[in-house]
Amino acid sequence: MQLTTALAVHDTTEFRFSGEGREGLGYLNKGGRGFLGHFCIGVSADGRRDPLGLLGVESWARTKPTATQRRNRKEVSQSQLRQLERESARWGRLVDEVEDTVDGSVSLIHVMDSEADDYALLSQLVCDERRFVIRLCTDRRLALQDDGDAKKLKQRPRTSVTRRVRSGWRSWRSAARPSRCGVLAAARATSRKRCRST
Repeated sequence: MQLTTALAVHDTTEFRFSGEGREGLGYLNKGGRGFLGHFCIGVSADGRRDPLGLLGVESWARTKPTATQRRNRKEVSQSQLRQLERESARWGRLVDEVEDTVDGSVSLIHVMDSEADDYALLSQLVCDERRFVIRLCTDRRLALQDDGDAKKLKQRPRTSVTRRVRSGWRSWRSAARPSRCGVLAAARATSRKRCRST
């Protein structure tokens, strides 16, 4: 059976190593040494969510402070930050790489977590006419409404799914705790972004 649509699921993970004398490692967010990998995995979009394989990967080691860390330390201004290479650019690079790999053989829907909620990426995806789902981190301002009010995106969500789930026993933590019940809610809203001419 030939797929017409597939999910391209993106995420980043840390590979942490202990011990001395290892080469090629860099600094990680919460201390320690290691490297990072940004992956895109293909998954069928037919409801079965069958894994289709690795569509792309990028790996790197942090050997110097990130652009954001430099801004937080007041080493660079906000305007200088815009000129620096940022780690967050990896999301857009991998989208382009994956789209080149599939070369139109299947229509992809790029799925990303809140770390990908970045205006530059959103603008790139819209301008390139990519299909995507990104979990929000920032409450984005919408275009002016008919009444002249500029609402925030989170003021307009429409709940499409609510589900009660029982979380499992967490023995992998230092202090195990019993299972509990929680409610997962997913909401959506349509937003339009304009492409900026460069």
